[in-house]
Amino acid sequence: MSASVTATASPTPSVSAPSLSGEFVDRLDGSTAAIPLAQAALKALRGTGEGMAFNTTPTAYDNLIAGAKDLILVSYPSQEEFAAAKAAGIELEIVPLVKDGLVFLVNTANPVSGLTRQQIKDIYTGAVTDWGQVGGAPGAIIPYQRPVGSGSQTLFLQEAMNGVTPLDAPTEVRPASMEGLVDVIAAMDNGPTSLGFSVFYYATQMYLKDTVKLLAVDGVAPSAQTISAGAYPYITFVNAVFRKDTPADSPVRGFVDWLLGDDAQKIASAANYVPLDGRNIVAAEPVYHLGANPQNTTISSGTGGTQPRPLFPLPASAYSCDDQGGTAPPVLTVNGHPEVGQATTQWLEEQRAEQYSTGCNHVTVYQDLVSVSAATAAGGLEEALFDMATGRRLSLSDLFYDGVNYIRFINDNLMNPWTNQAIQTWSQATGQQYDDGAVLRFTGIPSDYPSFDLGPWGLNIGFPDGNPFVSDPRVNGDIATSLRLPLPAALSPYGAVWRLDYQAPPGASASSSYAWAVPVVSTGFPALRASDAAVNAAIAAAARAPGVQTEEEVLYGSRLSVTFRKQPGVPESGSVGAVVSMVTMDLNTGEPAPFSEADIPARWWTVPNTGVRRATGDPALLEGYVPPAGTTYRYVRLGYGAVDFEIVEPSGRVLEVNVPV
Repeated sequence: MSASVTATASPTPSVSAPSLSGEFVDRLDGSTAAIPLAQAALKALRGTGEGMAFNTTPTAYDNLIAGAKDLILVSYPSQEEFAAAKAAGIELEIVPLVKDGLVFLVNTANPVSGLTRQQIKDIYTGAVTDWGQVGGAPGAIIPYQRPVGSGSQTLFLQEAMNGVTPLDAPTEVRPASMEGLVDVIAAMDNGPTSLGFSVFYYATQMYLKDTVKLLAVDGVAPSAQTISAGAYPYITFVNAVFRKDTPADSPVRGFVDWLLGDDAQKIASAANYVPLDGRNIVAAEPVYHLGANPQNTTISSGTGGTQPRPLFPLPASAYSCDDQGGTAPPVLTVNGHPEVGQATTQWLEEQRAEQYSTGCNHVTVYQDLVSVSAATAAGGLEEALFDMATGRRLSLSDLFYDGVNYIRFINDNLMNPWTNQAIQTWSQATGQQYDDGAVLRFTGIPSDYPSFDLGPWGLNIGFPDGNPFVSDPRVNGDIATSLRLPLPAALSPYGAVWRLDYQAPPGASASSSYAWAVPVVSTGFPALRASDAAVNAAIAAAARAPGVQTEEEVLYGSRLSVTFRKQPGVPESGSVGAVVSMVTMDLNTGEPAPFSEADIPARWWTVPNTGVRRATGDPALLEGYVPPAGTTYRYVRLGYGAVDFEIVEPSGRVLEVNVPV
């Protein structure tokens, strides 16, 4: 039996909304770019998108052909997917649901703003190899593709190449994921010479990069309007694909029929997809919460001055906090600063009176600031920052340099799982996928939003009970009560690292597997700062030390220490391997800023809870240790709460030390 396709490309009159069961949702799959479309539809019909889990396009087709799924929302099948269906004796029915476009991407540093269809073919067949041949700055073009069978690669072959075979691309220029390709274009190392492709919805709504731009093709820039009107050359669709023998009265066909109706097409348009017919294009009507409106979610100006103010913890000897064992509101006393003690104590009393949980463990004291928080049993969180010198409660504007439109930065990135690295890190650590639909319903917090605090790695926004943004039952843990957003040093006097990415260690290719990686720091937004180049060069140089097996980063104020070790040790026991190289850089200046013996407490061996171990992976603590005369110190790195270093005894024995501070 040969595979066949039935295509429907026009919307139908509105039909009755079908009733969908949880079992139906379990049998639904699709591509990454179709996640918000499916969520918007399911929420309209069922009130929730809970239980929906989409895979990549190839996996979705595999699941459909194997009978594990009944309906998938995907791009058009590749020849390989058609062949797999044929081999399984399955005919596919393909119904276009919304329009999309194949778009070509370059770095914003690339002066080229558009290509012709013929130039794109010439680049991908090797007839054109230099940007200077197509109106750009001289330089070799790196034309990226995607793996065979991926949705965007299939579209590329169908739409852009149109029967012409492109150059075979090695693995290193075929990123496995769509976000990987966008990351390559966005990077400031080889990004300006790279060319890649994606689909319009994904590149403009799901994975946003400020250093990536979309090229016009034959003089027409991709937009919802040009795609809807058919003026843009590479038009494609998000399709519903199911088995042709699916019964006429099945929930699958009922759902697809509804998706083609005017009501559903308007829902898709409100979610920023391009409907099949221009008459169904509607302006999304955002619903604002928590005191927000169109003005205060987009317009603001920082008042934090013009000079960096890195966060440094205040020594514990300079303040005290007493909550009578958790039975009373905390009372904070800061030596020489009565105003801040009074202000924070009053705030904590007020929160406790409102049935919020408070305690001294909710108080963090820095040299310039005091951070406090209070939580409810239901998961709501209130937070505040107070100025050390005056006791004044700080506003969001105080955390950003003068004139910075901070609320636009916050709202564009806070709840965006594609740009906020804190969310990405949380997802990887927990194995849970953050609810992508949150991005669609998040209209922003106002510029005067009061509940926030500050930490070494960024801004933390607290949400009250019943907030509409992170109450999805699949989202739990810290992310349900608050969200963290890294602050770039380019925008905030308290900022440091915006992104901390990793590249292959020396001698390893980017496509190979490896046990450790080299950190790559970005403190700028949207582009790298000049100082980042010096920081990353110093880190890369330290990474070339022979015998490296693991690495770690420690941030203290604006100083980042990256340590490379010869052996991993036993981290769960507190044991670490011997250091082979280390670099400490000031992220604000890009200059070396090493710590020294002067940063180690005097008579450190008398400090309670100090740990001394052999720097050989042996987890055993050396009890009652006192350094012999002539001991030297090296590899000192200071963090929030501890100072770590190695000591070398006159005998040559090397020990690893951790001292609480």
